[in-house]
Amino acid sequence: QLRAQSRLFVTRVEAEQARLQAERARLEAQIAHTRAAEFEAHALSDQLTGLANRRHLDMQLPLLLGHAEQRAQPLTLALVDVDLFKLVNDRFGHAVGDRVLAALAQMLRENTRGSDLVARIGGEEFLLVLPDAPPADALEVCERLRARVAAHDWSVLAPGLTVTLSLGLAHAPDYAAQPLFERADAAMYRAKHLGRNRVETA
Repeated sequence: QLRAQSRLFVTRVEAEQARLQAERARLEAQIAHTRAAEFEAHALSDQLTGLANRRHLDMQLPLLLGHAEQRAQPLTLALVDVDLFKLVNDRFGHAVGDRVLAALAQMLRENTRGSDLVARIGGEEFLLVLPDAPPADALEVCERLRARVAAHDWSVLAPGLTVTLSLGLAHAPDYAAQPLFERADAAMYRAKHLGRNRVETA
């Protein structure tokens, strides 16, 4: 009987050890999964602004264009460039320049919908993808954003600092990414040429 009790005790200990091992393995798998998800999110977002990065854009834009084309829905691409940003960095320093970009990223988030894609694609260049946004609505969104940035009190970051944007819009159809981007780019450069702090449409 003693031997039977001893064997039962050993079995219980083994069962408890097996349970603890299984729990440890589950927790380790959970941690690994969380780390992988964090790494993936980090790989797809811009470190400074938290917006989607170029890699994320390259993955998502074809999907958004394909979805819009299948449903014959409008889609607008808006290229956003900070006017004279090099002068901001030169005059106020790169730390202030970074804070400007972070603040702009927040304004872009606040002035777009959850379904819109907002990406930082270069130093001071951003891209908005506005699915199911008719041209007039997209223009209104971009004008509101431009006006908000121009009216913002940037002196809280540095005395004498002002920030404006030039935006170029291109509307689909055509649903091909490269021509759409090139048209938005041309419109943005026209906005620069015409005096900056304005929205131009391709």
